[in-house]
Amino acid sequence: MATLFIQGYKLLELDPLKTDLGTQVSYWIGDQLPFRVGEIPGGYLPSAGFKVYYREAHVKGFFSYGPYLENNSLGSMNIYIFMGATNRLDGSSAAFTIDVVDAHDLNNPLAKRTFYVKDLPENSDGFIVYGTGIPIKPGQSLEVRVLAEGGADLQLFFLRTETSGL
Repeated sequence: MATLFIQGYKLLELDPLKTDLGTQVSYWIGDQLPFRVGEIPGGYLPSAGFKVYYREAHVKGFFSYGPYLENNSLGSMNIYIFMGATNRLDGSSAAFTIDVVDAHDLNNPLAKRTFYVKDLPENSDGFIVYGTGIPIKPGQSLEVRVLAEGGADLQLFFLRTETSGL
């Protein structure tokens, strides 16, 4: 299973021109992804562009899931999730879990990690969770899920995926 990591915004540079030939880059603004818990904040025109989860107002559950990328090649996938966490509990509290799954086989994640408050950058509320080299194969419907665990208020701003294969 591939490993997922976390970095502060300034420590991880994403250059859209630095991708391999044949790499498909896709992205979604936070409020474009489906969710079961949390909300899209009001008062933004034309839209918020992100979504929020408040640990004191929402139950634990899927803060984001999808986008169901239909894969037709053998290769690998990179993911980058731009998030924020505020109103944090103690360091041993689970903040969120991220997994990458084939929607046809949810019980065997391709990558998965639970992030605790102690894992989050101390000097910044914003960060990027990323995973590289996640193995993929034809016939998969790829989904990136964020499960709110209740250890912090969360914001989801952006999801970027890169898929490459033969």
